[in-house]
Amino acid sequence: MHWDRARRGFLCLALCGMAFGLVHCSRPGNSDPVGNGGLSASSEPSSAVFAPPVVTSLSGTELENVCNQLGAQIAEVLDTRNFDLTAWTEQAEKLFPKLKVVWRMYAKCATPGEIETVPEAKMIYQYLFGDDTRTEATLRRLAALLCWGRLDRTWFLIRVRPNRDLIEPWMACPLVAMPYVADQHQVSCPMHGISLTFPDHFARPPLDELSRQLFNGEFNGEYRRCMDDILLKEPRSAIKIGETVADIGCGVGGNTLTMSQAVGLQGEVIASDIDGDVLGFIDFFKEYYDIKNISTLKVSDIDPGFKPNTIDRAFMIDLFNDLAGKELVTKGKVNSRTERYMQKVAESLKAGGTFVVVDRQPSEAFTAVPAPLMINYLSGFGLREVSWYNTKLGGVDKLVVIMQKQSD
Repeated sequence: MHWDRARRGFLCLALCGMAFGLVHCSRPGNSDPVGNGGLSASSEPSSAVFAPPVVTSLSGTELENVCNQLGAQIAEVLDTRNFDLTAWTEQAEKLFPKLKVVWRMYAKCATPGEIETVPEAKMIYQYLFGDDTRTEATLRRLAALLCWGRLDRTWFLIRVRPNRDLIEPWMACPLVAMPYVADQHQVSCPMHGISLTFPDHFARPPLDELSRQLFNGEFNGEYRRCMDDILLKEPRSAIKIGETVADIGCGVGGNTLTMSQAVGLQGEVIASDIDGDVLGFIDFFKEYYDIKNISTLKVSDIDPGFKPNTIDRAFMIDLFNDLAGKELVTKGKVNSRTERYMQKVAESLKAGGTFVVVDRQPSEAFTAVPAPLMINYLSGFGLREVSWYNTKLGGVDKLVVIMQKQSD
């Protein structure tokens, strides 16, 4: 890709990051801290990072002006199908310092700073804006996200009003300036088909898993370093050169990349997920970085897809509670689909192989499986306890459970 297109990509994903910050950090009265950057995907320090702007906050009027300008620019590109993004990114570049200030990470297992380092960002931008199809998809996701952010701010303001149907002029879709529709029960965008209900909307931003994880910063260096102690240093869980390692529920592959570096050329990392888009991103960065020891595997929610007795070390990071947490805590057992899935994970391990679960600790706000219950459950699949401990990853309380498959 030519540098000019890569440069346009830098600006575009910066806007995507901005939009995610708008959604989560820009209700009235909030201010937004600025971070300090990260490391490149090769784990080598880079002096070329995005410098934080001097701006520390945006007023409500400034925020809405930014949304309106971006929405109009995106609409023009989509309407004309002119995916030469130079014209609208030139205008967006003028907004860049203010856009960066509203970036904040949504992922709870990271404090990765402003945006990725330039080497990381260049790769991500090339993926999202590398051809017309991906460019159009990225812009449509960004447009829906801008709308969701404004709808959320609209909801926040009118939810306390006796007459919730009184919509102010700025309460309109940034993409097409179509006014939102509100009544006593909900506020909606007819254009995007998004509705937020009163009194609590409990709605997540309209993001596919790939976009959510990339916008969260789940590929950049600071996010990956959260897991270094577990993946590389802790003797009971650390990866060894030459091993075959499974990254179960790999997402966009931030941890997959660390695992790849740890197993060396003699080893292999199998990155498995049910989402084909995140696996497509991993396949892209494999080629981009010329990585030979990662393979991707699209799986179902009842079969992890690994052959029996082939895995030396398997990691399930931030997935166990999604699979089994609520049922195991409330009922003491899981459904048959999850049971089959976990049985196949255990069968995929070699004799003496290691299974490592990293997930949220139980709290009042989050239903999670405590260590004794998790260990007892996993023991039913022929795994024995090696160790467990509580830790903090990126400021979030995490539980680490290490099990080992018993010899036949």
